[in-house]
Amino acid sequence: MLAGRTCLRVSIFLFLSVFSQTVQGPNGEVFSVRIVKDQLSDPWEIVYGPDNYLWVTEAKGYTVSRINPATGAKAVLLDLTSQRNFSRYDLGNPYGKPWPQGGLQGLALHPQFLSGKPYVYLSYIYNFSGAATNDNGCAVNRGGCFFTTRLVRYEYNASSQTLVDPQVLCDTLPGSSNHNSGRITIAPLTAGGNDHYVYHAIGDMEAGQFDNDGIHAPVTASGTVNVPAAGLYPITITYFEKDGGENMQVYWTGPSIARQPVPAAAFVRPPSASAAAQATASSLQANAATASVEGLPQISKVYPDPFTDKFTLELYNPSAGNNTSISIHDIQGKELYRYRPGAMAARRNTSQVSPGSKILSGGIYFVTLHVNGVGVKTVRLVKAVKPY
Repeated sequence: MLAGRTCLRVSIFLFLSVFSQTVQGPNGEVFSVRIVKDQLSDPWEIVYGPDNYLWVTEAKGYTVSRINPATGAKAVLLDLTSQRNFSRYDLGNPYGKPWPQGGLQGLALHPQFLSGKPYVYLSYIYNFSGAATNDNGCAVNRGGCFFTTRLVRYEYNASSQTLVDPQVLCDTLPGSSNHNSGRITIAPLTAGGNDHYVYHAIGDMEAGQFDNDGIHAPVTASGTVNVPAAGLYPITITYFEKDGGENMQVYWTGPSIARQPVPAAAFVRPPSASAAAQATASSLQANAATASVEGLPQISKVYPDPFTDKFTLELYNPSAGNNTSISIHDIQGKELYRYRPGAMAARRNTSQVSPGSKILSGGIYFVTLHVNGVGVKTVRLVKAVKPY
């Protein structure tokens, strides 16, 4: 009997502490705390709208709700569960597939929400590349767990309390099993201007996308590249090293070469351009973003970034006769567009690229400069999306 009384008193104390909690600020301000709404499935974004309601996304529930902050009354406006190709892996699955942190993520309301543009912008992960595999769905050799994010504009129907007429703004945004962010805001591109754009944040994707998940023994990663002729080819090695001993070995193999370490003599630092090229393009070399391998053109500048309909490439060509082309790929590696300026003079060259809105929706793309059929430089470029 005594134990029962003790337990009852503790329960009453906890109940009162939650619902009547007060907090005092540094200047004597008194704030009261109350629960507006509970039992939400991992709320990710909470926006206080101009209609004096709370607009809430639930990361794992994949629902968008509108909550009355005074009464806690909740209306579910949209359920996006059917829009993703993967299940609730966080509740358990036989293959150990990862659940993407965030799921249904950011939400933003149009600045003119109450004056003719009742638009609601949402960001959510909709695709997992390994959803159909009989394993964890991630790439081999610690290659990463690849998800894809979609940015969509909906219209709020006040009479039916629903979000309708989805317009996909971008569905190629990279995602991961962790640190996706997905926050959205709408703001003018210029201070005080009316040229509003949608800004979407992507996190560092932490350990998921590239699977840098902690300390481990050396692992092997390999790939294939076409080397059509003898010459100099750029190579970049990116790695992560936290602490402890480090070990990196680079091997090669080919039709007439057994697998063996690449000899040190095969590596050279990029030499400077020839004296003739320096004379014709000294001003460009002073501002070039990257050093160029002798005889191979390089991208020195790409602008604007982000772009809307077209962008400009500034190329430095140290010697005449190089045949060039420029390709654009999405984040899945699919080539979407190729521009062929052809042979260039030995000087600074400017090319304006207009892929057109029918080819590229808003998102992240990769622009590669090809010289004589070989890709020599790749840069990342963002196409902006306006909240039409």
